Amino acid sequence: MIQRPKQICLIYGGSGKHYAQIVAERIEREEEADRIPITVKLILEQILTGDMVGGLMDIVHDSDLFVIFMTAEDIGGPSESELKMRVRQNVLLEVGMALYAAGHKARDKLIFASDIENLNELELPSDLASFSIKAFNKQGFDTFCDELIEKIQRLLELQPHLNLLSNSNYYSNYKRLFSNRDSEIFSYSGRNQLQVILNHWLEDCQRINRFDQKVLFVLERLTFFPIFGRHQEFRDWLHQLQECVEISDHDDTGLHSEALTVLNLCLEHIESRTQPDSNSDEHTHLDIYRAFENVISKLSRYPSLNPVLKLCAHDYFGLACLKAYSFRRNPDLLKQAQKAFILCLETVPAQDANPGFWKGYLEYNLTRVHRELYRIEAGEEHAEAAERLAASAVLTRKKWIRISEYPSVFRNALSYEYFLARIEQIRLAQDRGKISPQWIAEQIERVLFEVDAYYAEGEVLHQFSEIQQTLEKLKG
Repeated sequence: MIQRPKQICLIYGGSGKHYAQIVAERIEREEEADRIPITVKLILEQILTGDMVGGLMDIVHDSDLFVIFMTAEDIGGPSESELKMRVRQNVLLEVGMALYAAGHKARDKLIFASDIENLNELELPSDLASFSIKAFNKQGFDTFCDELIEKIQRLLELQPHLNLLSNSNYYSNYKRLFSNRDSEIFSYSGRNQLQVILNHWLEDCQRINRFDQKVLFVLERLTFFPIFGRHQEFRDWLHQLQECVEISDHDDTGLHSEALTVLNLCLEHIESRTQPDSNSDEHTHLDIYRAFENVISKLSRYPSLNPVLKLCAHDYFGLACLKAYSFRRNPDLLKQAQKAFILCLETVPAQDANPGFWKGYLEYNLTRVHRELYRIEAGEEHAEAAERLAASAVLTRKKWIRISEYPSVFRNALSYEYFLARIEQIRLAQDRGKISPQWIAEQIERVLFEVDAYYAEGEVLHQFSEIQQTLEKLKG
């Protein structure tokens, strides 16, 4: 799963600048060659260009790993007879800040290195006695640098992102949706917590340098956008996100261009559905539908596609078909949507094995297709398929609200999608007319009771209010 690039903070003083620059250049070459999501910050170079203390604190707070060069720059000690070599005092200050930022993971996040082979000759604070300091030979620094780069990649679990958009073996682990940097989300409280999540995602996307990684970053999160509501703040956020993903001059052809088109169409579809009167602009929705047809035709020319790109293109084409059907009432549009969603389900297994986010959405959308086909064709096969898919979607979506790796407000918002699937089940039962009205009434009351429990949590109240209003209409 695409996350913001891992940030390496290089701390040094005096002659350590030489080593830090070599490491930074090596990491940048690795990023360029293998598209490894990593960035480097050299403390002195960064803080000298702005507010010293504020800049230093920002860098330390945002860093995932610290490499500290303990080079001998000064001499000091408790008395003249006990003088030893010393690192620069600013280095020790920055080490202290890094220790605080790393917390209980300090031993995994701080790497100490020194060009003093006999470390007994170096004066160090006793608080650092439990840390391992790797001594290297000045003439053999290149070999040491190789080992250091390998250790960094191992600690940060970095994977290359070569040919990302055409990598058909790409895998998304949605349980890792929230990275270590997002830990403050879990402790944040208040009605704006969902907005905090959006702010983090926007900031992370802005920090990604590579176009293809930006595209995948956004596409992987599309499935969650419905839970954030239909308010103006979300639309403003969508615009900022869209502006963030810009294609570079040397990437503006071929698959990069098609991927950007898919992303823009997906975001336009989402925005169109968030408008207060989203049903009024028929031309906009039909234009989106036709544009999806065109770009999917172009994508079919590529022998290998990233499954996330493929899923989003066909899933949102299916949604565009459903929206176009609401205007034109052409059954062929339903058949197109059905074909698109089935193709997505065939793509899903290797992509979404555990939480089943794609599966939960696709089965729900296929339920809607079969239910509508049943209503216009009265074919029992469509009703039975809809019931089967709806039952599976309900079970899958219920798992979403129990994912412990997600902050409670996020799980609470996901319950909205669970209730939508439950409502679709009830509507289908009403359409078929084979189940007693008493059973349907009991199901409505049961769902209303569940909604009340989540409503009390105080988040996304407008969405739960919509669910309650829909259920009250079903009762009538």
